[in-house]
Amino acid sequence: MIEQIENQQFLEFLRDKNRIHFNAIEGRNGYHIFKIPYDNDCVFLHVIRTYITDHDPIGKLRLGDKSELGCIYVPSIDTILNGEYPLKDFICKGNFSDAYRITSTDVKEYYRNLCRDINAEVVRHIEDGKFDRKKAAKLVEVDDREIKYYKEHKEYGYVERAFLEGETWDKPKIIIEYTSREHEIDSVLEYLRTPVEAIVTRVEQYMIAEQVKIYKAIVCAEVRFETMKAIMNDKTNPLHFQREIRRIVKDADVKTVNITFERNGTVVTAKTEAPKLGSWHYVSDYDIINGDRAEFKKIFNYNTGGDAKMHEILSITHGKKELYNKTEFEKTLV
Repeated sequence: MIEQIENQQFLEFLRDKNRIHFNAIEGRNGYHIFKIPYDNDCVFLHVIRTYITDHDPIGKLRLGDKSELGCIYVPSIDTILNGEYPLKDFICKGNFSDAYRITSTDVKEYYRNLCRDINAEVVRHIEDGKFDRKKAAKLVEVDDREIKYYKEHKEYGYVERAFLEGETWDKPKIIIEYTSREHEIDSVLEYLRTPVEAIVTRVEQYMIAEQVKIYKAIVCAEVRFETMKAIMNDKTNPLHFQREIRRIVKDADVKTVNITFERNGTVVTAKTEAPKLGSWHYVSDYDIINGDRAEFKKIFNYNTGGDAKMHEILSITHGKKELYNKTEFEKTLV
């Protein structure tokens, strides 16, 4: 009951604009909490903890005591940001946060949310035709190195990872990475108080200031999209086998599997750790359980073309259960 009273008193202090200091005692700890105004609707709470002794039952401040950031408090939305340990050590004793619905979240998390929402809104504007692509193209050099690199390398690494993770795209996936030179706390405070206005303002500014960056993002997205379509349409691409093997191993959720490989008419069966299977384009002898390694290396070594590839896997079994059959899977690719 005492804890609930102290939490209620702390809440009253937190919401009282005229009070700047709060004292509390919990066991052998004395808490001195001070408000430091940041703007008209934001204060930093600093906490000084002192140790209670028999000679000092109220925990007076001493020379050398140092303050630590307790939290950032925004009265208008009754929210605590960056709730740090010295304050948590006090308020958690009576479940203060749960009782009064005052959250304790890192400013960086809200900032990431702000950036995420801005990125999504910029993409929406582009897809709705609100970006002048022709105007932006005139600002880009004819032989721009970034665009040239996109087109030469097809952004293959990114697309490959996306394909193997099971992604499918029905349109170019535009990636916008908004960053701001503004003070992070200022951006977060505006986002928390007026989220719509904060996003709209920044989107408008970004669309004007970063025309070249946006244009390149669109070109890159189109290149990636064409690369993805090429992989999807090429049923002989080994990535199809790798993706299917990754999927079945993940679904099976087993520690080891037996794999039957074939190269140049020679077949070998070996045991390997299942979680690793499909992570790379190949299966190395290092991945094979010791007892089967020597036989595996006879077929898959430097002289015969190197490690076993995903499309050289004929079947995968666990116990008596067949998890993968190459012949059956190839029928689905037609």
